[in-house]
Amino acid sequence: MNPDVLQIFIGSGEASVIERKVLEHSIRKLSGANVAVHVYNGTHDTVEWADGRIERLNTPLNIKYANVTEFSNFRWFIPQLCGHQGRAMYIDSDMVCFTDIGIFQSIDMKGAAMMAKPDAYNEGAPGPSWGMSMALFDCAKCRWDVSEWFAGIERGDFTLTDLHRMQGPFIQRYPLGLTELPPGWNVFDDYTPGTTQLIHYTRLDMQPWKFTGHPAGEVWFEHLHAAMRDGFVTQAMIDRQIMRAYVRQDIMQGNYSSRVKRIRVLAKKLAKEILGRR
Repeated sequence: MNPDVLQIFIGSGEASVIERKVLEHSIRKLSGANVAVHVYNGTHDTVEWADGRIERLNTPLNIKYANVTEFSNFRWFIPQLCGHQGRAMYIDSDMVCFTDIGIFQSIDMKGAAMMAKPDAYNEGAPGPSWGMSMALFDCAKCRWDVSEWFAGIERGDFTLTDLHRMQGPFIQRYPLGLTELPPGWNVFDDYTPGTTQLIHYTRLDMQPWKFTGHPAGEVWFEHLHAAMRDGFVTQAMIDRQIMRAYVRQDIMQGNYSSRVKRIRVLAKKLAKEILGRR
């Protein structure tokens, strides 16, 4: 593994193939050789390496079964997988990137071990609460024992939420150094052209591949269609995910259902007629 290239690991699974492929395509189009993109498939507990190899991790079952998603706890093993060399980034699959993510290979981490989204959550324990769904690791500084952490959770020393948000009793016991992602990265459910560098579709009841009408859904579909034009996402992939009920039956209708589209067309037509009478 080349420590001079940013190693990116996408947390995914069989249920999130389409959104993961859209994210991966957006990264590859903008970053090219600046990054190596690997995929963790939580369904099978495997890493699909950038060179095509597939490796089973055999994650301890008490850690695997404690997952919030199929892939939540995988991120903590990344520095070890990289041999504690170079930099690596973890990102959830339900994202889209709009600029070269390779900048994080040389960005100033201010001596910290990790870089993440600050003040991501307002509820819960007092003090800082970090969004680790996009996390940059200086692998040499991230030497921890994940099994020890989960033993602490099982004892009740802190909670899984404390770990995943690097907050409260966990961060007090393990004062791992964190610094802030630059503005515009890991933006929750909002897209502003020229400002948003990476969007994260966190609203599970509105994710555009499952539901219509997400306020930032149009930009996701733009990237889906770009991935399809390049052959990175195929109709066969989409049909399989529809069959498995992992995406909307009418996903190819875009961000709005056919009924909503008809209403929007009629509304525009009516508005045009009203304005024409003035």
